[in-house]
Amino acid sequence: MKKILVLGAATAMSFGAAAADMSWGGYAQIEGKSGEGTNSSTTGRGMKFDQGLVRFIAKADGTRHYGKVQMDFHHTNGAVAKDIILGYKGNKFANFRVGKMKEPLGMEFNEPGHARDFVDSGYTQALGFGRMVGGQLYGDLVAGLSYNLFFGNPNNDGQNGTDNLYGINLAYDRNTFHFQAGLGIDEDASNNLGGEDVKLTNVAARYGLGALTLKAEYMKKELGVYSWSSIYAHVGYKFADNMEFAVRHFINNETDDTVNKVVESDISNTWLGFNYWVDKAARFQFNYVLVSGDDRDTKSTTSGTTTTQAWDESGAFTANAFLAQYQVKF
Repeated sequence: MKKILVLGAATAMSFGAAAADMSWGGYAQIEGKSGEGTNSSTTGRGMKFDQGLVRFIAKADGTRHYGKVQMDFHHTNGAVAKDIILGYKGNKFANFRVGKMKEPLGMEFNEPGHARDFVDSGYTQALGFGRMVGGQLYGDLVAGLSYNLFFGNPNNDGQNGTDNLYGINLAYDRNTFHFQAGLGIDEDASNNLGGEDVKLTNVAARYGLGALTLKAEYMKKELGVYSWSSIYAHVGYKFADNMEFAVRHFINNETDDTVNKVVESDISNTWLGFNYWVDKAARFQFNYVLVSGDDRDTKSTTSGTTTTQAWDESGAFTANAFLAQYQVKF
């Protein structure tokens, strides 16, 4: 598989180099986390330092064709090809790209990793399909309104299907206002998930008013009797050219409506963030995460008994935590 990805990367870049403008870049991150709960691993009470994203990006942009290769490097996982894309520019109504790429559902997910408002992404992004291997047809319908039709194979992160992935995302942009809504289906043709398809619904909006930025996003994943959802509201204020405060509140939910019982869990994360840009290439981020909400409540309608257990889904913090990151773009 790695040989295929490397060959695809070489093909994309050699294709672009012949008749396109080439550009190179990337970024590197170092992180520190402290607290009893994180959204990816247990850090304990002390500060744990680790490598964040170390990403190398190469692009080729021609008159009609374009290509992109994006590689991640990690001291334990080695090199991973995140994106390998070949695209064709038709006209403003219809363009297409093929390869390994992000599926279009998820506003936060589709923002570049170096432009995140916080050190980590929350549960909303964790619910998404992730990357796909396939094709996307996209373009503008009328002034400000655009579409993206996608079809391919899933990345198989988390509770995703095993066959074809397809859906549509619509977006509207006017000045500093952005709105998007989309629906995706991830088939389980091999019956690994009981024959049920995974359904993903996403609605998001963003608005900028001078130094103030407002965001909100809702994501829901459904698999038969199971459903996972997350919604957040975000306020960011840039009180200086190189300094910004940001607050984001997540409400995360998991429901299992099986025969004779309902299992439901809610947990909330409130992110407090401070971003400081040393210059255009370097940035510090400092975050504190406050956790509240319920443990999972299991209620039996036949016997009337109630049992509880802790939230066990990845992507949400389960205890207060402090996070810091230093990032350099190149």
